[in-house]
Amino acid sequence: AKLNPQAHEHIISEFLACVLTDVNGRALTIQERYLLVAQYISATCLGDPDFPIGQDAKYTDYLDMNKPLAVDYVAIGFEETWCLYPLYGWQVEALEDICHGWQEWIFGCMAAQLATANEIHEGKLPSIDTPIAAYKDYLKERITIFKAYPERDFIQLYHAFLWGTEQLNSYFNLGFDGDGLVCLHKEGQGHAPARFQVSDCITESTIEFCR
Repeated sequence: AKLNPQAHEHIISEFLACVLTDVNGRALTIQERYLLVAQYISATCLGDPDFPIGQDAKYTDYLDMNKPLAVDYVAIGFEETWCLYPLYGWQVEALEDICHGWQEWIFGCMAAQLATANEIHEGKLPSIDTPIAAYKDYLKERITIFKAYPERDFIQLYHAFLWGTEQLNSYFNLGFDGDGLVCLHKEGQGHAPARFQVSDCITESTIEFCR
């Protein structure tokens, strides 16, 4: 409750460390992390487990349990045979420290998730064991490279990235806002995105004590 309320991903990791046994929340995909927080809210809220989101939506308007969790990369083509990996907790924690604004988050996720067939074959991609400072430097370098792409090439890769993201979506369809990743309403346009906040799992009295 004392953590920076804007550090959404860091807070989720700390929360999962408290509620999970023998599982590292940083090693889970963001789909799993968001589902765990949302299900915890559903199980502990005082009202309807299908809790309201905004003025006219509910939790189940964002949740889709019919698609299996994606844990492997998908090939998205393009000139260098790019592949797109699922996004993990340890990655979004680093992105949260270096990305400011939805545009930066898009560049950051591309940097974290995209890898060429050659990079995969060489086995030199970062892992959860990579020192955080080194990983942030890796992300910043790749973001700089993507920003330097000719416009036409970048737009092609960006649309391939969006297509790949749709293939990797499982429990939630993901989008971006100024603070990072959000979950999108299943009907798409016209509905506010959702962010499942750990603070919704904590009583007002506890939050007050921690201020």
